[in-house]
Amino acid sequence: MFARYGFEVKDAVEVTKYRALVSDPVYLFTVIKDLNRNVTLYGTDLWKDGPSGGEGP
Repeated sequence: MFARYGFEVKDAVEVTKYRALVSDPVYLFTVIKDLNRNVTLYGTDLWKDGPSGGEGP
């Protein structure tokens, strides 16, 4: 699922402290996304003049 959106899964570990509370296993994932790849998808052009689009408060 994460790879579909450009994330790379580095690690997946079961969180054992929840075993007594829920019937399904609970996992903790470490995911990484390189935001320098295809930067046009992340709206970086909106920040050229600052977070408010260049307009002051």
